[in-house]
Amino acid sequence: MKAMVKKIGIMLIAGVLSCVCLVGCGAISIDDIKGDWTADTINGQAVADYAASLGVPTEAAVTNWTIKDDKTLTSSNVTGTIEFDMDLKSNGFELKQKGQSDVFASVKYDKDAGTLTFAMKNSDGSTLTYVMKKGTGNIEAAPADDASEAEEPAEDDSEVAEEEVDDSEDEATEDEAAEDETAEDEESEEEEE
Repeated sequence: MKAMVKKIGIMLIAGVLSCVCLVGCGAISIDDIKGDWTADTINGQAVADYAASLGVPTEAAVTNWTIKDDKTLTSSNVTGTIEFDMDLKSNGFELKQKGQSDVFASVKYDKDAGTLTFAMKNSDGSTLTYVMKKGTGNIEAAPADDASEAEEPAEDDSEVAEEEVDDSEDEATEDEAAEDETAEDEESEEEEE
């Protein structure tokens, strides 16, 4: 009987150790996920398509993450930058804003797909599901506004140049008319003599 209890005890201990090892060994490593990540899709749509559905430029919908060795994450978008602490789990990690204990988001890591996926509440109460991929997206506003402003003075300069040309043509015509009058005066003086 003692032998049987001993065998059952050894099997239980082995089972517990196996579970502990699987849980501990199954956690992702920071090396798996560190680096730059950017939003690939939002609610199943490409970022550009999602932005277009809202009537905003693509840059307004882009979110970039930088995951560092010290298990911190920096999230950047057009509205600014937020720092998070990360708590690694077996299938991803949880994000907590610096200095806060509440979980901001739970992120799942898919090693095969090379993606990070998380959901968060939008300001209108709807849920947004993000899929992140390695890389960075452009969060800077497009320079189209600056280019249109730069074109306006150029147009004004061309109008001034045209006016200058017009003025010089008028001056040339006036000079020719003065020469014609001088020539006529000289001819009339010669006839009088």
